[in-house]
Amino acid sequence: MSCLENLPNELFEYIFQYFDLAELNESFYELNSRFRSLLESCSATHVCVRSNLSPEFISRFATRIQSLHIKNCQHRISLAPFASSLIKLVLGSSINLSYDELSLLENLQYLDCVDDNICNNVSRQTKLQHLGIQYCHFENKHDRFSLLKSLCLYDVHGKYVFDKIIVDLPHLTDLQIHDHYNKEYPSIPLNQIRTFPMITNFRLYLRNGFHQTQIDWYFGHLPNIKLFHIEYFPCLVYPSWDGPYALLNFIAAAIEKYFHNLRRFSCLAACEIQHNLPFDMTKIHSIYQENHVEIYRNDNRLFEFYSKKNFV
Repeated sequence: MSCLENLPNELFEYIFQYFDLAELNESFYELNSRFRSLLESCSATHVCVRSNLSPEFISRFATRIQSLHIKNCQHRISLAPFASSLIKLVLGSSINLSYDELSLLENLQYLDCVDDNICNNVSRQTKLQHLGIQYCHFENKHDRFSLLKSLCLYDVHGKYVFDKIIVDLPHLTDLQIHDHYNKEYPSIPLNQIRTFPMITNFRLYLRNGFHQTQIDWYFGHLPNIKLFHIEYFPCLVYPSWDGPYALLNFIAAAIEKYFHNLRRFSCLAACEIQHNLPFDMTKIHSIYQENHVEIYRNDNRLFEFYSKKNFV
């Protein structure tokens, strides 16, 4: 049996590809001089910053870091060392960060942040292709990002997403929306609704249930979807609803009605079941039956349904 020290450097360099820098720092950096030297010469590209990772360690690798995810950090982090290397930046809430330094990231293409300071400091990022942001912070400033190809909107109340935002983003192909339950959305005949055929990938996350008009509203605007993913939870399901089947089958019927070019579909649903009836696969739409399905149910009567399908 070989001991750790006898393994070649090439093997460690391969293993290090499966860690981010924070994990490497915690696991290997302080072992000995050999591992310290290996880490300092490795081609690290991703780091997830947590509260216990020092700014000094981050700065040491900054010129090689292409992806930076700051979840939480007690230290103030400067973005200046990442000016030429950083391509992807994901920021949590309440981050101690100099937002005015965002303009220094000349190669930034992917940015996800919930802070309201973001729009005022990234409008000059001509290479930015993806933006994740809270709806209320983006609503009146979206005209600064006309070159976006991918957009993720959090905390949406979606009645005005298409007419006020998407209409001004002609290059957008990928749309992700996080919406809350709304009692009713506008009902517009299909031949009168404004459509956005350039959007081909759509991910919809619904919290606290959904109304049928909510689904019709989103689907009706997007006639050319090829990849669709939906998640909704939690929903209360009562015996009169015939278990969770009514919710799942409504989604399937809407997909068949609107998405004629669909190539891939996935669904994750979590429902709090108000009865003890078993789940009967024969009652769900064929769109779920024909592909991989996972069903979970725990002691709290939380039902989780996962389905994934590739269309020929």
